[in-house]
Amino acid sequence: MTENKSNGYDPSPDQVAPSPLPSDPDRARQLLSNPHGIDRSAEHWVDSLLPPRGFTRDFVHTAVQTSEGHAVFHVHCALALLSAICPTHLAITTFNANVHPTLFAFLVGDPGRSRKSHSITRVQRILTAVASDRLGPNPGSPEAFMDHLTAKQHQLVVYSELGVFFSQTQNGYMAPLKTIYMAGFDGTPLERVTVRKKGIGQASSQKDPRLSILGGIAPALLERHGDELDWRTGFLSRVLFAYESPTCEYGPDEAHVIVDEESIQRQAQKLYESATLAGIGQPKPAIGFTSDIKPFARTFHEEITKYSFSEQKSGIAARSYTLFAKVALLYAWELGYASYEKPWLIPAEAAIPAMNVVRRHLVAARKLSQNLCFTLEERELTKVFNAVGIEPTPLHMILERAFMTKRKTQQYLETLVGMRWINREDLPGVDLTYSKRKGVEVSPDQLREAAKAAGFPSSPQVSAEPSPAPVIVSPEDLWSFPEDV
Repeated sequence: MTENKSNGYDPSPDQVAPSPLPSDPDRARQLLSNPHGIDRSAEHWVDSLLPPRGFTRDFVHTAVQTSEGHAVFHVHCALALLSAICPTHLAITTFNANVHPTLFAFLVGDPGRSRKSHSITRVQRILTAVASDRLGPNPGSPEAFMDHLTAKQHQLVVYSELGVFFSQTQNGYMAPLKTIYMAGFDGTPLERVTVRKKGIGQASSQKDPRLSILGGIAPALLERHGDELDWRTGFLSRVLFAYESPTCEYGPDEAHVIVDEESIQRQAQKLYESATLAGIGQPKPAIGFTSDIKPFARTFHEEITKYSFSEQKSGIAARSYTLFAKVALLYAWELGYASYEKPWLIPAEAAIPAMNVVRRHLVAARKLSQNLCFTLEERELTKVFNAVGIEPTPLHMILERAFMTKRKTQQYLETLVGMRWINREDLPGVDLTYSKRKGVEVSPDQLREAAKAAGFPSSPQVSAEPSPAPVIVSPEDLWSFPEDV
C-alpha cells in the first residue's frame, strides 16, 4: 500500500477554499485582520474544524490514526454521534422558533477507494455500545418507520450505502419515506391513522421528532437520483456534505483496515463521559451567540453570498446558516456551555469551528453540484454521451450502457452529432458506430443546454407551483448577539 503520510491532514490547495480560521478566537481574530497572510503552520487544518477539547477532537484524531477514511469523514461521523446522544430538547432559538441539532450527514466518495463504510461502521459500533436505543433501523416501509419514530422520538439512522435508500424512494411505495425523514429533521409533528374495515383504526403520532441520518454514497448514484426539487427546497438541501479524495491508494489485495477494538471501546467510554459531563437532562435553549463572533459571522456571510450556486441549488447556500447553528449548538453542548437554569449563549470556541465545518461543506456541495443533472432529459442525455467512447462504439454497445430504448438513444445521439461533440460512422455492412470528437471538452452545463434541444417533452413537475428559492439573510437578521443573558 502506498500511503499518504499526512493521512488526510494535508489536502491539496483546491480542497481547502476558503482557508479555515483557527478554533482559537484570538488567533482567528488576528488572521481575520490579515486574510491574505494566513499561516496554517500553527495547527493542522483539520483542527480548525474541531472544538478545542472533548470527545469530537479525541474521536477524529484517534480515527485518523486507526482507520483509512478521510479526516473530514470522521468529523461528520463525530457530529452524527453527538446529534444522537445529545439531550432531545437541546435547541437554539431563531426567528422565534427552536432549531434542534438534527443532521443529515452524507459522506460522498468513490466506492472502495474513499473508505466511507469503515468510517460509518465505527459510528454504529460506538453508538450501539453507548445508546443502542437511539440507533434507528433501515425501514422496510414508511408506515413501519413512522411507528418506530412514534415509539422512539430521538433516532440516528445509519446507511452504509445511501444508494439503496434513494433508489427505493425515487418513486412508488417507499417515496413517502423522504417526507417522514424531512419531518423528523425539522421537528415537524407526524401522525398516522391505521385503516380498518369497519371504522377508524388506531392513531399514532410523534409531536416533536428528532431524526438524524449518517450515510455514504457514490457521486454517480447521487447524480442519478438527485432531482431539482430535492436540491432546491427538499431533502438534499438539508444535507451536510463531505466530499473528499481518498487519503490512500490501494493495490488489488491491499484494501483492508485493522479493527482496533480497544480504540472503539475507549471512544465509546469517552462519548459516555462527555455526555454525562455536558448534561443529559433538558437544557434551556440557547438564545444566540456571544458578541465576539460578530466579525467572523459577517465574513462567513460574505463568503456564502459569493458562492455561485444555480437557482436550482440555491437552497444549499440558504440552509448553510441553519447547518452552522446546528453544528455550533452540538459543539457548545459538548464543551459544557449548555445551561439548565437559564437561557445561554454559544461562545466563539464552538462557533468558529462550526463555521469552518460549513465552509468545507459548501466547497463539497459546489464541487458536487457542478456535475449534477436534474431533469430526466438531462440525465438521459448525459448517460448517452458517457456511453460513447473515444474509439468508435457500436450502437448496440451504447444501448447496453445507457439502458434506454433504441428510439430515445438514437434521438439523443443525433442531438450530440448536431452539436459536433461526437462523430457518426455509417458504413455499408458495418454496425452504426459513434465516437467522441478528439480534443472537444463538454461541460455539464453544455449537456444541460443540449438536452433542451433533444425533442422530448419536459419531465412533469412534482409541484405545479415550485417553491421560491430561499432568501439569504444577513447575520444580524438571523442570529442574535445579546450583550447579557
